Amino acid sequence: MMKRSFLTLIFAAVSALFSALAAAPNADAVLAKVAASLSKPASTTVTFDVKANGRTASGTMTVCKRLFTFSSGDLAVWYDGLTQWTLQRSAKEVSITEPTMDELMETNPFVVLTGYKSHFTSTMVSSTAAQYRIKLTAKSKAAAVKSAVVTVSRKSMQPSSIALTMQSDSPVTVSIKRISHGKALPKSFFTFSAKNAGKVTVNDLR
Repeated sequence: MMKRSFLTLIFAAVSALFSALAAAPNADAVLAKVAASLSKPASTTVTFDVKANGRTASGTMTVCKRLFTFSSGDLAVWYDGLTQWTLQRSAKEVSITEPTMDELMETNPFVVLTGYKSHFTSTMVSSTAAQYRIKLTAKSKAAAVKSAVVTVSRKSMQPSSIALTMQSDSPVTVSIKRISHGKALPKSFFTFSAKNAGKVTVNDLR
């Protein structure tokens, strides 16, 4: 009788363990929902604060599928899916490139969320009733972003912060204040317009 009760307890404990493992959130599944929340709507606008090199700046980013425009402090970026224009307002210079995914991550940290599958391995760091914390580790040792810790609201499945470690080991922290969705935007919205920028020097690096 005692032996049977003992075996029953062992079976119950093992069953509880497997049930807990089955219910545990999968990092890739969470990230897939986060990426969808940014890229599936016709357009998504994110308002954020970014801290890097001891300085903090506010910024906004608008995404339409693979296209985006990004503005923070002295920097403004437009990307139409192939060509990227990077404007440094203080220098009055705009550089034109056709960036790789790795290069895109250097100017737009949100690309980490949409390009995680091919460039990072993901691990669930913690899971609470309020949020998930997921660590992304670059598959390539030469990657511009070595790792990132993404905090995700469990209720909205949207990111609340992204803490990046760059190749130089310098930290970049993005705190997301607001995410909103809107209508589809024309491709011209994601291309640089010299008319709106005034007189600038253009460096075509393609």
